[in-house]
Amino acid sequence: MKGVQAKDLRGNEPEELKRTLSKLQNDLFQHRLKRSTNQLENTMLIRNTRRDIAKIHFGRLGTRIFYTQLGGFDTHAMQALVHPVLLRETAEAMAAFYADLREHNAADNVAILVFSEFGRRVHDNGGGTDHGAGGTAFVIGGRVRGGFYGEVPSLRPTDQEEGDLKFNVDFRKVYATILEQWLQVDSKQVLGRAWEQLDLFHAPAAAARQRELVDVA
Repeated sequence: MKGVQAKDLRGNEPEELKRTLSKLQNDLFQHRLKRSTNQLENTMLIRNTRRDIAKIHFGRLGTRIFYTQLGGFDTHAMQALVHPVLLRETAEAMAAFYADLREHNAADNVAILVFSEFGRRVHDNGGGTDHGAGGTAFVIGGRVRGGFYGEVPSLRPTDQEEGDLKFNVDFRKVYATILEQWLQVDSKQVLGRAWEQLDLFHAPAAAARQRELVDVA
């Protein structure tokens, strides 16, 4: 808007300012329209992917790890509008998938790990949040010990690390736990060293049953 000056503050904007505001409104509408289209595609993709994973699992084809993802969480702008929609899409897809597992008596054989590949900054940038450190992860399954693991991070500026949350559970502890306790794999071969594990699972399922991991990012 360089060079645009409002000469009358009572509502009589100059034509150049009117054109600029009109363009901004149109750009915002197009952005929201694109967002809506992408969200619809995301919703269909995540639901179809969960359905396909369930089919493969019920067919006992031998696959032990499945990975799927839902995009759109990189909310540098319009976070207040976009983020609740994405969380609802994720929650509804996971609820439907888990209900399908329970209906087929398979919830004890599957562990679901839901995580974000990066956190967000504590303070917003005016319309959203930029890339940060620290975040949350969810583990879902019939043999998962429910509860909160770790400590709630402080939001006090003096407790932050250059504007980021200070995490208190290293993600490699989560990986080591799932590798060792669920997939029964030597985590040191994957992570390069031994990591402290969480008390995350109840007693193991029957040995004859194959355990599987669904990784959701």
